[in-house]
Amino acid sequence: MTGAPTEEEMLRGFHSETAHIEGGKKSEPAAAKLKKDDVPKPQGTASQLRSVVDRIVRLEEEKSGLSADIKEIYEEAKSAGWTKKAVRIVVKREMEDSEQRASREAVENEAELMLSALGELASTPLGEAAIGRRKH
Repeated sequence: MTGAPTEEEMLRGFHSETAHIEGGKKSEPAAAKLKKDDVPKPQGTASQLRSVVDRIVRLEEEKSGLSADIKEIYEEAKSAGWTKKAVRIVVKREMEDSEQRASREAVENEAELMLSALGELASTPLGEAAIGRRKH
């Protein structure tokens, strides 16, 4: 009979193509050991699958376009004299909610305390001000 191979025939062909030799013995990878009944059966219809795939493709295309637009705006910022890295930091901070901001500030304060304990801030204006306050 000449037609499309059955699922079982395709699986058998896959298994025989992926079998490999280990230590002189022929063995099959874990995927080949799965039984046909072990594979979950999809519950959706072909039209539902088409809808899902089409929507994801459309959103991925939109995302790609938006990424290109954002990149273009960062280039515009660079040509205006701002570094992209600094602009990214400002944008990231602008997008923070109050909880994220508080968390970031707490970590930054802890890092400053650690640097201070190591004497790293002594040569900065902040460090010099702190040292000046201790003397008075």
